Amino acid sequence: PQFLRSSRDKYIAVHIYELDAKTYMKCLFYDELLTNFFFHFIFLLVICSFFHESLVLLLVSVFFQTFCRIICEAFHLYFYQKYHYLFINRISFYLCSVLLFLFLSILPFFHIIFSNSFFFVSGFLLFLLAIPSFIYISSFMDYQSIIYELNTYQTFVSQSMEQEYSKQKMFEVKKQDIQISSKKLEGKMGYDYFHTIFMERHKSLLYRNIWRVSFILIILYLGAFLFSYFVSLDSLFYDLLFQNIGIFIVVLYLINRGSKITETMFYNCDCFMMKYNFYSDQDVIIGLFKRRLQSLILMNLIPAFIIAIGNILLLYRISYIHFMVYFAMLFFMISLSVFFSTHYLVLYYLFQPYDVSMSIKKPIYSFFIFLTSLICYGLSRLSFSIIWYSIFGILFSALYVSISIWLVYRHANHTFRLS
Repeated sequence: PQFLRSSRDKYIAVHIYELDAKTYMKCLFYDELLTNFFFHFIFLLVICSFFHESLVLLLVSVFFQTFCRIICEAFHLYFYQKYHYLFINRISFYLCSVLLFLFLSILPFFHIIFSNSFFFVSGFLLFLLAIPSFIYISSFMDYQSIIYELNTYQTFVSQSMEQEYSKQKMFEVKKQDIQISSKKLEGKMGYDYFHTIFMERHKSLLYRNIWRVSFILIILYLGAFLFSYFVSLDSLFYDLLFQNIGIFIVVLYLINRGSKITETMFYNCDCFMMKYNFYSDQDVIIGLFKRRLQSLILMNLIPAFIIAIGNILLLYRISYIHFMVYFAMLFFMISLSVFFSTHYLVLYYLFQPYDVSMSIKKPIYSFFIFLTSLICYGLSRLSFSIIWYSIFGILFSALYVSISIWLVYRHANHTFRLS
């Protein structure tokens, strides 16, 4: 619950800056409610467009979630004021939530499926309950005492230390990676030597999420391939790989680790080196950019290659043996991976959005990330064959890499600096 969640920001706003607690808490709640409404709507819109579900049902689902949120916030607020009891600190609360979710998830296996009318009626009932709940939240007068009780100085200090510790753990270098084999540095000079040291010392950190994603993908593809021997999934595989092949644009976008890797580059290297003037020289920037681009592409090719091989296995499983399609599938996934790897690194060099606290200080960077997600969704809706998708992907990736290197060459010495 937003009102009963302790945070550093609440302590600073009310204790230090002495903002009106009621106004501040209501603004926080309304902002989070509208933000969740917007992103929940966008998410369900994507799902409904892929599965051709009703737009009316989508709106009911979004409002259903919003009404539940309002009712739960009011209930938590009332219960805490009356009994000083916090559900969010009880493991039983989360356990009951998980059990309820699991219970609802297994109902279809017992042929218990709720009709659309059930959701409409439930939504209307929740609407009737949400009205007094919203009035209660808006008219509640005791926000200040709640903030003073739940957001003490001790909480502020402990959360600050916990955030700093979490950040350090996130970018921590393992002891076994500190020592680098001399063989890996033989024949390397200049930027190549510097980049090799960085990659070797942080390889566990850089590859950690990539190996996790790759492992999950292998399990999913092996599971689908083996499961198809017991249940006929030919039509599902055919629709996925021929009718909706564009969905893999979104998949590659989501699993690409470019943004996390650039965060690691900044926090463990660039934020220190940017203090020296030579690090903003054009030759240094271009030399490191090229080597980083090569490494980033090779790292992200691992899950992309697994997806390509997995899709080829599924094609083979439905007896679709056409080597041109196999090669097209492979090149399509590779070209997508190359594009996203280049895209994140170029945005990092052209905007350098991070400050020393690892906060994103430039909204234009977030805007381009959001724009990328919209373009990926739009391209995924195009009805092209895998052959045309691969041709388009290869040509576009080659053009984008060429233009991006030129942009970095022209502008990065002015933009690649500490925010």
